[in-house]
Amino acid sequence: MEKTNDPRDIPIKALRPKTKGLISDLLNPQTFISTPDGIMRNWQGLAGLCKINGNYEASLVNNPDPTSKVLNLWQTQDPDDSTIKQFILFLEEMDRFDVVADIDELIDEDIRIYRENPQRPVVKPVSLEADKYIITTHDVETICQGRPLENYDAFLLYDEDDSDFAIQVLETMEKDYNMRLCCKGHLLGGGLEMDKVITLITQRCNRVVVILSDTLFKSSVNDYLVRFTQAFGIASDTDRKIVPIAYKDVTIQSVHIGNTYILNYKRMLYFNFWDRLRDSIRVGDIDKMKLARSKPDKETTKSAVNANNDYELKPLHQAVQLNNLDAINRPPSNLSTSADSKEEKKSGLFKMLKEHLKKEKNNSVKQKAKKNKQFYKKHIKEATTVAN
Repeated sequence: MEKTNDPRDIPIKALRPKTKGLISDLLNPQTFISTPDGIMRNWQGLAGLCKINGNYEASLVNNPDPTSKVLNLWQTQDPDDSTIKQFILFLEEMDRFDVVADIDELIDEDIRIYRENPQRPVVKPVSLEADKYIITTHDVETICQGRPLENYDAFLLYDEDDSDFAIQVLETMEKDYNMRLCCKGHLLGGGLEMDKVITLITQRCNRVVVILSDTLFKSSVNDYLVRFTQAFGIASDTDRKIVPIAYKDVTIQSVHIGNTYILNYKRMLYFNFWDRLRDSIRVGDIDKMKLARSKPDKETTKSAVNANNDYELKPLHQAVQLNNLDAINRPPSNLSTSADSKEEKKSGLFKMLKEHLKKEKNNSVKQKAKKNKQFYKKHIKEATTVAN
């Protein structure tokens, strides 16, 4: 296609995720009235005008964000003609002048940014396989740049009436503390919101920060998400999955928060609220904790191994509960004081502890897997029911 001087005659890839998200919100919904020319006024009409191969029809129908997939396929199949100018013409042909008006300012901003950064990395179309894993606006950027999906330090749950304080939390934790938070505002259009939030909470967010207010629990969705997260934390042996915070007086006490300690913004006179929130969100390094607990100081080890009285030998790992203590505390038939005898006793003791820890770990993994399987079946079903 011959290029013109029209400023919008640039590749469709110049559209930012924010703009594409709005386009998806406007074109994804089902429509029943077509244009006088018989063109559907949603993503289906766009797919027809872009001449998307009919082999993709089934995958487009089942995709949570078909509009985004249509644009990606169009860019791949027709890189020369897939321009912003042509896209606007398609929208006008679909009688979607409302969409043109809604995205007009965003497109002008996209074009300005694109022309100011001609050497910026090329955003490649997302593969059909990767597309189903994209949940947030951050995911579009990371996957298109060939990077893996990122995990978040926390998911921020709040009511719309508390959005000003929520923005303050997001900006402070990200700019001043280099933490990565996400919220419903980062979700892409299309798909079931409840499914996306639950996926983020259970798979990609270490904590869930809840801004408490009297209006928060008036929403059945918010109420369920708090209950679900609390239950998930218990099933995952994580007591601090939820981090509740308050910045104003709350008269409605939630039974789901229970006796959980609440960080109060009004108490900044007594401590730094933001430092305390950062520490509450942080996840401890369990590997370092295990290393420290498995290596007692030299004097303790020497005292335990070289004890003269065999009745006083105790497991070095105090958290372990042995099922057969008699095997350790039973007096030996031959009380030899030789170095070889002591080494044999020490080696036997460590071997027994190692076998016991391995057995306990295997049992714990099996029980936890079974417990989590039952937990997910129950709560995902309930989550879907609430959302519907």
